[in-house]
Amino acid sequence: MRLKLLILILSSIFLLSILFVATFGNQSAYSQENAKINSLIAQVDPSQFSYTGYWNGQLVELQYIQNVTVEGFRDASLVGQITDFQTNEPVGVKPPCYLLNGESINVFVAPAEYPNLYLVHNGLQGPQKTYCTFVFHQ
Repeated sequence: MRLKLLILILSSIFLLSILFVATFGNQSAYSQENAKINSLIAQVDPSQFSYTGYWNGQLVELQYIQNVTVEGFRDASLVGQITDFQTNEPVGVKPPCYLLNGESINVFVAPAEYPNLYLVHNGLQGPQKTYCTFVFHQ
């Protein structure tokens, strides 16, 4: 009886190990492929896309910069909003600024850090799907 129980337990362990390998054995290849895709997405240069919005009724070209918490600068002042933000970024670009298409986004000045520039940043606008920062000349 003990021998039958031992054989049953060992058989179960063997079958479970085969099932585990069959299920997760190829996980390494999947992870490597996923890492390659993420690496390619991360390497996309945002300067190859266009970013626009309306400032005081005029369409302005925005230049993407690495996201900064503009509202955290000591001299930052909120001066208005651009309306109807638009970009031609494809889905999958990181950061995904395309999620802001159609939105109004805060415009700040921070003369010590960015003299003669307006900073477009969606900080101080509640929870957001993504955070992005752009500049344009005053």
